[in-house]
Amino acid sequence: MKGIRKALLLATSDRYFTLVVNFVSIIVVSRLLAPEEVGLAVVGGAIASMWFRLREFATTNFIVQHGEITRDDVRATFTVLFCLSAVLSGVLFVAAPWVAHAYGKDGLTVLLRVTAIAAFLDVFGAPNLALFRRELGFGKVALVNVTGAALTAGVTIALASLGFSYMSFAWAQLIATIGGGFLAFFLRPDLGVFCPSIKKWRATTTFGTYNGVNVLLYGIYESLPYLIVGKFISVEAAGLYGRSISICQIPDKIFMGGVIAVALPALSFQVREGADVKASYLRAIEHITAVQWPAYAIVCILAHPVVSIVLGTQWLAVVPLVQLIALSYMFAFSAELNYPLLIALGGFRDVLTRGFIVWPISAAIILVSSFFGLTAVAFSLWVTMALNAYVSIYFVQRRLTLKWGDIAAALMKSFAATLSAAAGALSVVAASGMRFDLPIPLAVLAGVMGLIGWALGLWVTGHPLLQEIVGALDSVHRFLLGNHIFGRMLAKRDS
Repeated sequence: MKGIRKALLLATSDRYFTLVVNFVSIIVVSRLLAPEEVGLAVVGGAIASMWFRLREFATTNFIVQHGEITRDDVRATFTVLFCLSAVLSGVLFVAAPWVAHAYGKDGLTVLLRVTAIAAFLDVFGAPNLALFRRELGFGKVALVNVTGAALTAGVTIALASLGFSYMSFAWAQLIATIGGGFLAFFLRPDLGVFCPSIKKWRATTTFGTYNGVNVLLYGIYESLPYLIVGKFISVEAAGLYGRSISICQIPDKIFMGGVIAVALPALSFQVREGADVKASYLRAIEHITAVQWPAYAIVCILAHPVVSIVLGTQWLAVVPLVQLIALSYMFAFSAELNYPLLIALGGFRDVLTRGFIVWPISAAIILVSSFFGLTAVAFSLWVTMALNAYVSIYFVQRRLTLKWGDIAAALMKSFAATLSAAAGALSVVAASGMRFDLPIPLAVLAGVMGLIGWALGLWVTGHPLLQEIVGALDSVHRFLLGNHIFGRMLAKRDS
């Protein structure tokens, strides 16, 4: 448990840094580029993302999850991944002009080709990162991710300011991929993992078949809104939708980034050690919802000032979208736990079956709603998120003999804390004449009141997260006491 907490701390620190630099990048780039330019980059990214989901048929998660790993396993995983990536990148490179013609945007050609090259080069850092994660070496993973995030944000801002427009995103991705790959090799300078081998290809492809189909279905579901909106509404509308999602994902990245990185290796470790995975799962969703739900509620209430601060006033059209999407994300409280849990328990078929049920239905719902405008697309997420949560938890229940009552009990205190946080923020809105377009000082006050309401909610309900917070603060206090300078300062104060 101590090792997992340390890994979670490192992964969370990594995600926090990445979040900060991405946040700065969004703020700056949104003021340098018009919605149409951002929309073109969003559409290109969605096309590439959906296409390269096919690489998951050779996923390096096999290295992380598999019980016993040999050198041949690592080499076979890299070999299959290399070959598949080469084919996918080559096809996208050649097909780029046809895709650009379909959208009536010639600029998509170069964007997709640069993205294809970056995706191919990405495979060279993948084996080492998977080995780091398997060994819970999240310090090295964090270093690679931090470097990549800094390069991506820095290069994107620099190129956007120099007039590279939507291509700033693609060139930044290419440079960050090269930098991250070199750093991963520097931290584990072993050319042996890149030696071609097909000795264990059956094991890695069997794992990848179930995983790949599921990820492909999810990729279609995730990318389809951008592709449909960009094609049948406008590229500018795709940019608005993309920025709405970015705003709503801020709480998820803050509170779930570390969990996502650690979940699979940590749960796989617990399964191998015979730990009580059911208790860990319930404890995880109880802690996650205690911070995630109140954060989404605050984003919904303060959507207008948040958009003004982060994106600028030229993006205020996304405020209603942000409000709808933020509330829909509350259904996804266990989304980042269900997949790694099922994989850790060997539920590959469950993951695949869940994908066949959820993703096609969700894609159809979003497709139909897109013909009624952006607001309808945002509202459709309420249905798709709820459907995904229900089906995913159903399969988790089968593996853990979990009851709905157990889940409801784990969520009750978090629900109360969310209402308390929302009440705190709404008190400022009410005092301002029910105006949600609060000026920045009042928005900050509303955020503070929401934080106070959240803390009171945790205290009144006796939420277990409160103990974790107190324990963390105590650890910080003991660390400061152990530090020579701070120790003398605190000792002098106490005397």
